Formats: sequence, structure tokens, C-alpha cells
Amino acid sequence: MNEPLDVDAVCGKAKECVRGGDLDQAISLFQQVLEVQETHAAAREGIAAVTPCRLSATTRRA
Repeated sequence: MNEPLDVDAVCGKAKECVRGGDLDQAISLFQQVLEVQETHAAAREGIAAVTPCRLSATTRRA
């Protein structure tokens, strides 16, 4: 049986990934939280903040 996702712990890990510069992993973790709890404020704010940074980094490499 799968244990329920600890959304606050996963969101915390996502924030650690942001601080460490792993934006792809951060986005993935924020998305996992939002799949379980779509109104999770910290995850919504986190993904909103990280996505433009990730897009900017992608276009700079192109």
C-alpha cells in the first residue's frame, strides 16, 4: 500500500532544490505536491517563481 504524500515535506525538498540550483527537480517536486493538493499555496508560489527562471535558463543555452 502506498503511503500518502507528505506535501509539506516534498515542498520543503523542492525549496532545497531551488536553493541548490536544481530547477528541473524543484519543478517536478512542486508538481507532485500540486497533483495531490492543487491549492497548496507554497507549491503554487514555488512553481510560479521557478518556472520563469527555468525558461530563462533554457533560452540562454539555445
